[in-house]
Amino acid sequence: MSYVDKLSGNYDTRNVTSKDSEYSPLKTNKPFDPVMNGVRVKAITGPLRRKQNMSLDNYVDAVEAEKWMEVKHAAKLLNITENELHSLTPQQIEERWAKEYRQRTFSQQQELIIAAEVLLEYLDSQMFIKKSRQYYKDYIDNARSAIDNEIQTRREAWKQNLWLFSGVMVFGGCIVVLTAAYLRGMIQKQDILEIGASASDYMGVVLTKPKNREPAPDYGTRYLQTPTEVDLDASEGPIERRLADPDLIRHLKEKAAADEYEDASIVRLVNEENARMERERKERALLESTVVIHRKEDYDEHGVYRPQPKSSQQGTAAEGNASGFRAPSFTEYMDMAKHTFGGSKTQRFLKNSGEHAAEVSAMEQRLRMVNPDVENQQYLSSSTGDEGGRAALEAVASAALTGGVSSKSSA
Repeated sequence: MSYVDKLSGNYDTRNVTSKDSEYSPLKTNKPFDPVMNGVRVKAITGPLRRKQNMSLDNYVDAVEAEKWMEVKHAAKLLNITENELHSLTPQQIEERWAKEYRQRTFSQQQELIIAAEVLLEYLDSQMFIKKSRQYYKDYIDNARSAIDNEIQTRREAWKQNLWLFSGVMVFGGCIVVLTAAYLRGMIQKQDILEIGASASDYMGVVLTKPKNREPAPDYGTRYLQTPTEVDLDASEGPIERRLADPDLIRHLKEKAAADEYEDASIVRLVNEENARMERERKERALLESTVVIHRKEDYDEHGVYRPQPKSSQQGTAAEGNASGFRAPSFTEYMDMAKHTFGGSKTQRFLKNSGEHAAEVSAMEQRLRMVNPDVENQQYLSSSTGDEGGRAALEAVASAALTGGVSSKSSA
């Protein structure tokens, strides 16, 4: 068997789980190591199995599925496994048929003849080409996946060896540098001892575990009488009494006071910042919802904006009125409104109302010039009733026309 044949068998059906590893706590009393267990399981199972027979080439309709079931039943009669149907040949069918035909009776021999005919028809059908193509395609895919997995595993091993070699070289370089510095007198023996003590402390922290001060649990009481680490710490009293160094106690108190002051400062700064942001939000909303009025007294002789302070304004308002508020006149209000940006709703309303009033006044003036009796038009229409009002209006109209003609002729 070739190397590719061995690799392509990685997808053989195997019921392998993490329990089959020798590091399983169910088999041995060893502690469970998830990293080593994962390595062992990966070595046993090989690369991950991906979904097969999911392409359009593997699709079969109902007729083909029925024929495939007949082929499998015929192969079972000739003692041919399903895995051999992909690469079946007429010679193999003849050998299996001759072997089984001698061992059967007459009725069973007829079944074997029919089964052999079904298999021969299968070899000449399109289904055999499809199944054969599918078999070799899966065979090549499995071999490719297995080879990729083998290459990836070797690359990981090379990378791990490279890191190990780099660590050894760095450690050896450090030893060489320290030795050269010691021989040249750059560092003393005391420095070497301190470096060694620091290294030993570091290795002790890394490779050892902290001591467990808790006593063995009392299984008879179900841990009810077993003191915990918190209970043991509380039984020894406050931390200040256990510290014999007064400088350390003072340092702890100063640190606690500094931490408290820092927390209070942070809270104060956060509150001030929140208040400032709220004030800016209110001012922005106020500016967006009101009309900005630029007063002449807020600008100096050079045209620079220099508003008066609020204290002087409040003092001036207090001098003018005890309540600090004075209702502006209509002229002052119009003078303020004409400085707005593009005209507000009130300004446009006042402007339209003023233009309408001017037009009405001009019309009335022209009517008075034509006939002075037009002022009594409303009085006549209200006093003489509908008929009298209509007669008065007709008289006014005729008089207006007569006056217009006479005015033209005189002109």
